[in-house]
Amino acid sequence: MELCISQFVEKWNKDNKGALKAIAEKDEGTPLRLVVKMKRLHLGITALAVVVGFGSGDAHLACDVEIYDGNKEITKLRIDDLSSGSQYTESKRLRDIFKKLAARSVKCLKKACKKQK
Repeated sequence: MELCISQFVEKWNKDNKGALKAIAEKDEGTPLRLVVKMKRLHLGITALAVVVGFGSGDAHLACDVEIYDGNKEITKLRIDDLSSGSQYTESKRLRDIFKKLAARSVKCLKKACKKQK
C-alpha cells in the first residue's frame, strides 16, 4: 500500500505543479488533509490480462476523495468506476489505478476551481 500512496503523491504533484502539493506523511503543519475512502476495489484477473490484454483483466476502483481543512470537509469527489490498464501483476494494476486516481482528482479539482473564479 505504501507504493500506491507514493505513486499517488508523485502523480498528484506532477499534475498539479505550482499549486497544492501532496505529502505521504501526516504533518500537523499542513492545514489540508486528503482522505480516500474506498467503496469497491477489484484488482482484476491476471489470466485475462495476460491472455487477452486490451484492458481485459484490469482493476476497478470506486471511492470518495474528501479534502478537509482541519476537521471541516471542504470538498468531496465521487469516483464511481475508475479502471487501470491490463498489467500482468496485481501490484502493477493497483499502482496504475492510484496514479489514475491522482490524475483524475487533480483534473476535477482544477475544473472546479476555474468555475468558482
